[in-house]
Amino acid sequence: MSDYRYQFCLLGKTGPFEKDVRDFIEDQISSLGLNNKHIEILIENDVEKRNRKAPCAAIFFGYEGADAETHQELDQLIDDSLLIVPVVGDLKKFSKLTPQKLSRYNAVPNPNDYKRACINVLEHFRLLRSERRLFISYKRDESTSIAH
Repeated sequence: MSDYRYQFCLLGKTGPFEKDVRDFIEDQISSLGLNNKHIEILIENDVEKRNRKAPCAAIFFGYEGADAETHQELDQLIDDSLLIVPVVGDLKKFSKLTPQKLSRYNAVPNPNDYKRACINVLEHFRLLRSERRLFISYKRDESTSIAH
């Protein structure tokens, strides 16, 4: 599994959040006992270079005047039916803060709550501890205490 990568795209106005998002994702990945080579964080200009065979999801940080022309890589992500989590400052201004093509997506209403958006992506990848499942096969008489 060392060559397997999950891809996490950061789009939109990521500037003030990029380092915090990277740190949070890396902490979550390491808490699962994985290392950073299991996840690749791509910024907007690198999205077209992504491995289309690997799982991928994106967070779009909204900003005033965001438009489809500036964010053409969204077309590819949407065509591939990938999870995209818009993060906006005000849900009432959603259409002004994101390209129209994101209008069908549910948004996180506070940019400072980027962790919530990251958790949505990690849940999508099934990379949260609460989502990890384990099946233990045991003979009831001899191994009940170990299984518990």
